[in-house]
Amino acid sequence: MGSMSDSRQIKEHYVIPFRMVPAAITNPNKYEMLVNKDITMAGQVFERFTTYSQGEIHALFWDGVGMSLAWKTRRIKGTVTDLGYQDIDNDGEKELCVLLNTNASTMSFARRKTMILAYDLNN
Repeated sequence: MGSMSDSRQIKEHYVIPFRMVPAAITNPNKYEMLVNKDITMAGQVFERFTTYSQGEIHALFWDGVGMSLAWKTRRIKGTVTDLGYQDIDNDGEKELCVLLNTNASTMSFARRKTMILAYDLNN
């Protein structure tokens, strides 16, 4: 493998803590990538901060040059830990499912609650 010079080393890295979901929601012939955008003030100050007080789910599409925003949810209070596009209530229609921790406090794990939000995107 050999040693690497300083110019070839990766100085910064990004962590994507969970999956991104491709889904055909607005047009059955075009897929969008569902991703989470964490929103925090402390994360701008602390480099390795991973507990967020709010988040949004963004649907991105390829516009020929890069990924552009198709739509997004309103702000979700809590740390978004996973998402999916599934038929959660078994009615034949898929919903956007978001798993989150409602209390983003880092001091007490006992007060954290887990919740699933389901957004009906068909109406």
